[in-house]
Parts: sequence; C-alpha cells; structure tokens
Amino acid sequence: MKKSLIVPAAFVLLAACGRGGGDAAFDEALAALELTEDTAEGVTWDDYRRDGDRAVFTGLTFDMAEAGGDLDGTAELESLVVENPRMDDGQPVFDLWEMENFSASGEGSEITVARISLAGPNAAMVRAMQEADDNDDDGARSSAEDAARFSELAFDAFLLEDLELTFAEEGEGEGAMTLASIEMDDLEDGTLGAMNFNDFDFTATFTDQQTGQPVNAALAVEAIRMNDVYARSMDMFSLADSDPDALGELMEQMQQDQMQGDFDMDGRIEGLTADIGGVKLDMPEAAFSNRTEGKRMVSLSEVPAMEISFDTSGPLGMQGGVMAGMFGYDTLKLSSAGRQVWDREADRLIIEDSWVEMEDGFRLETTLDMDGYGEYVALSTDLAAAEPGDAPPAAADLPLEDIKLRDFMLRLEDRGLTDNIFNGTAQMQGADPETVRAQAVGMVALMSAFAPEQAPRAALTELSTALTSFLQDPGVLTIRVAPDAPLALSEFVGEGGVVDEDALNFSAEATEN
Repeated sequence: MKKSLIVPAAFVLLAACGRGGGDAAFDEALAALELTEDTAEGVTWDDYRRDGDRAVFTGLTFDMAEAGGDLDGTAELESLVVENPRMDDGQPVFDLWEMENFSASGEGSEITVARISLAGPNAAMVRAMQEADDNDDDGARSSAEDAARFSELAFDAFLLEDLELTFAEEGEGEGAMTLASIEMDDLEDGTLGAMNFNDFDFTATFTDQQTGQPVNAALAVEAIRMNDVYARSMDMFSLADSDPDALGELMEQMQQDQMQGDFDMDGRIEGLTADIGGVKLDMPEAAFSNRTEGKRMVSLSEVPAMEISFDTSGPLGMQGGVMAGMFGYDTLKLSSAGRQVWDREADRLIIEDSWVEMEDGFRLETTLDMDGYGEYVALSTDLAAAEPGDAPPAAADLPLEDIKLRDFMLRLEDRGLTDNIFNGTAQMQGADPETVRAQAVGMVALMSAFAPEQAPRAALTELSTALTSFLQDPGVLTIRVAPDAPLALSEFVGEGGVVDEDALNFSAEATEN
C-alpha cells in the first residue's frame, strides 16, 4: 500500500496540533514542535491539558491536505500525548509521541489506526518527522548524503496497531487491508534491532485487462519477523512506484554499504497464504539470514515446504488446474534452500548447497564460483536503473574483464516430470507419448543444427547428445563450465566472435538416477 496513507498522516500532526499553558521550557519545546496556537495551521481540538510532564490533546480534527499523498478532506484523532517535550541544543525532542484512534479518508480510500507511538527518538529523528510533509528533498542531496543523514536517525521503539484500510478506484477495482501491528525496535546507525509485522490480511477484486472479467485476490501473512534490519531498505517500498531515479540511487548506495560494512540480518516469514483468481499458495514458513564473518558475507535461505493448488471456480485456477492436471498434478509441492558466501576482500562469490525441488517432479541443484561479484552487482544496478528506450551499452563499455567465472554447475534430476510432460502433451495432441518424445528429441537436433556460427560446435554436440539421452531415458542431466583458470566474461568470445571452447572447458552428460 502507499505509505502516504500511514506515515505522513501521523507526522503531519507534529506541524498542526494546538497548545495549552505551562512553564516556559515546556512551552518552548511545544512551540518548536509546532504544537502551539501560533504555529499550528488548520487544526482544531476539543480539549488540551497538561498532565505533569505530558501534553495531552483530545478530539483533534485537521486538514489532511498538509500531509500530502492520496488522502484529502479532514482526519480525526481521538487523542495525542507528547511526553516530556524539551529542547536539546536548540532542537525539540520528547520521550514519547502517542496517538490513538486515527481516521481519515480521500480519493476512494478510508483508513483507521487504533494506535501509533514513537518512543525515545533523537533530535535528528524528530527533525525528520517535522520535515516529512515539507517535500524538501528536491534532488539536491546525493544518495550518499541522504544515506549519511538517514544513519543519524535513532529511536527506541515504534508501534502501529490495528490498521484497517479500504480502497476503491473506478474501473480498476476495490479492496481492503488489515494489519494487527508493526513493531520496530532500536533504530541506530541505520539498523533496526528488530522489526515485526503481525497478522496482515489483504483482499481485492480487480479487472482482468485481457478478459474484462473480475478477479478476486487475497494475501495473508501471520507474521514477518526480522532482526538487525538495514532500515534504509524500507525506502525501496515508497520509491518503487514513484521515483525510479531515486530508487536506482538507493539501490546503488545499498550495494556500496553492503560492500563496505556489516550487513547482518535474519528473518522468518510465517503462515503466508495467497489466492489469485483461484491459484492458491500456501507457505507455512520461510527463513533467511545474512551474516558478516570477517571479510565474508554468508547468506542462507530455506523454504521447507510450499504448495500451489488450484480452485477451479476461479478463472486463473481453472486454467492452471486444467494445465497441471494434464501433466498429472493437482497440487505442486515445492521446497528450496540456498547458501552463498561472498568474500568481499577478494570480491569472490561462491554459491553452494542451493537447490529447488518439486515432489514427484524434479530436483535442480546449482553451484557457482566467480570473481568480480561486486562489479556484477554494480553493473546489474546500473542496467536496472536505465530509462526505458535507452540503448544498451556496448560490450566494450562494460567491465566484463573484471567479472570472471571459476566454475558453474547445473544438475537436473528427473523425478517424474519429464514423462508427465510427454504424457500430458500426448493427451492434448491425441498422440502417443513416445511420438511426442521423438518430436522433442528432433527439436534438440534442429536447434543444434541451426545454431549460429559463433556457437561452440563441439560443446553444442555434447549438449545435444546429453539432452537427447536425458529425454529418451530421464535420469540426471549435468552441465558444467569449469575453466582451468578464472575466465573473464570478455574472454568467452575469441577471434571472429566465436566462443572459445578450450577456455570454457564445457561438459554435459546424462546419467541414470
């Protein structure tokens, strides 16, 4: 969802909430927070009182246009409490900022939040909150400067509870979202100690652009739990659909941060379910982690079980169910795991113990050993940030000499999928499965025969032979590129544009299970 529905709605209250009486120091801090009758604009309230070191406002009504984004009209807030407002070297700070029962609407959207609180922010965090609705980021700051500014922010805890959102857009669709809570703890030096999302539920109905028919969609997650979160990555959600240039700069800065400093994080996703037009996904859990070990960065991921099933009462479920049924499946049962080690000092990446498998279908394993991973990530980031329609850079302008392959292996173990595909295709064609198998073998031969002149002929022959054997008697297909010495991408192609087969040291073979 659009973050302008949540965050600025809270931050705008800093610039427009009213005041009451009290001692001079207390009042000075409220004035600096723009919580006085002289500085607040477009705000009314039913009551204000001072309760010890707390400023308490109740019955607030204010103009949401000041928050920017997609909400307009008025918003209401049952209460706002600012605890221990004070000045710190000319900058206002406080111990706690807490709002209860917020509601707003605009442009077909309505939102309610039971509680939003921020505890222990530093002066830089308060200043960022005050500036949140000013739109002062006019591009003058570089991404590096913005990252440095972001690393100054700190707070003890942030909490959002019981969010409910509904939206409707003519000709597009309608939907609703609920979220029990977002919890963030210990922001310091650009890292959150912990971040948890609890009981997220999203439902929508949208129009299929091809058929014009309504499609129901649903997504639910019991919990997302993360520790040691690189907090600035959250900016990606707000920039993804609003500022591609800023998103590209952010990705580049994140990549530089990853290369230069610790980038530790671990997390779990629990109870994820989805239903898109009858195509259903059920993933009970998934785990991921990123840990710095000296100069090495070790990344792990695991999905113990995931099921894709098909409800034929939905339009997409009907299509998927029919197709899967033709190949002998009513449910696709998947699992995966991965491990990669990046030596940042040597700029070398090793991917090992990485696999994905489908029950009664296949197991695919991959390994990779390469130099120049940092260059590869930087190049990928630059290409992703290119404007649509931009001409791709010439090969001579790419840092291909710095990206070197040491070893690559792909191992595909058939566990019934190949024969199921032939049987299903034969059923659709009204043919014999062995006839379809022979057609597939013929296609392999044709692709080899009509390959471009620059293709490595001996390697193509070896690959064609292995594929033919695998299709005729499905077992294990192994493809490997293992150069005797690290091979730069710029060296893959020799004189005349022909791939250097000797340098590749390519092999392909089909064996029994």
